[in-house]
Amino acid sequence: MSAEPDNQQSLSVFQQTWFVWAVYALCIFVLAVLAFVPRDWSVINRMQLTFHSGTITLFRPWVRVVMFLSALFCIIMLWITRRAILCRKHISFRIFNVILALLFLASPAYRFMLNPMPWIINDRTMGPDENSYSFINRSFMMGGESVLGRLKAKTLLRETFEVLQMHHKDSYRCRLMVRPAGFAADNHLRLYVSESGYVVGMVANRCYVAYDFNSKRSFGDSNIGELSPFVLIDSNTPLNQNDVRDVISKMNAACVSVNQGYEPSSKYIKKSILEKSLAHQNEEIRKLGQQLLDIMAEQKLK
Repeated sequence: MSAEPDNQQSLSVFQQTWFVWAVYALCIFVLAVLAFVPRDWSVINRMQLTFHSGTITLFRPWVRVVMFLSALFCIIMLWITRRAILCRKHISFRIFNVILALLFLASPAYRFMLNPMPWIINDRTMGPDENSYSFINRSFMMGGESVLGRLKAKTLLRETFEVLQMHHKDSYRCRLMVRPAGFAADNHLRLYVSESGYVVGMVANRCYVAYDFNSKRSFGDSNIGELSPFVLIDSNTPLNQNDVRDVISKMNAACVSVNQGYEPSSKYIKKSILEKSLAHQNEEIRKLGQQLLDIMAEQKLK
């Protein structure tokens, strides 16, 4: 007669006590990472709406993917161990599987409460100085900020950006731009670099942040009105005619508002900027600049 195999030896690896404890230890570790390790952190010095300086640090995209896959793996292993534990009535760990599964579902809510506005990189580009520039954004409901950042440090796990300029979403200041024909007609946050030495952060034809490589000057909420709307246009660049019509229309409306005593908005282009455009190397820009100056003359604006 053959002897009955030992019960412990006949158990599969999924039913071994050491394996169950290993699964629980891994779940607790992953839960702690998900709940308490921030995906990003920033140090930004500011006074009211005027930006001064700062940095933003984010985990690399692959790190965030690994964190998600680790959580998914733990959920699957919890389900496997729950099925395996059913074969071992003397192990009363099934309630821990349920608790841990609920904690995995609750961890996104907890992370959201800790930081409802995580930073997200929307677009990247290389500048003429061979540095990487990014359009970084965070938002929740009506609040949030958009940032033009320059890559400062990069490691295996994270990236740190030097904040060059920022735009607050509760600020309506922007610059209507004339883009080259054929630019993407969408409402995504995009970065563009011009041959004249500017990198601009835009949504459609509205520019919120910019940086001039020649003067090392940045533009944002406090001084975006000093940026020329023609910095993306080079000598032989055809103009986006929708942008041309938009600039002319908004300039007419802005002139009327200014004459009525309202503060100049982003639709209004300073006369000094338009006068400089008369010497632009692109003939279409010279004509557009003169047309806008004529509108100001008709409205008797200085």
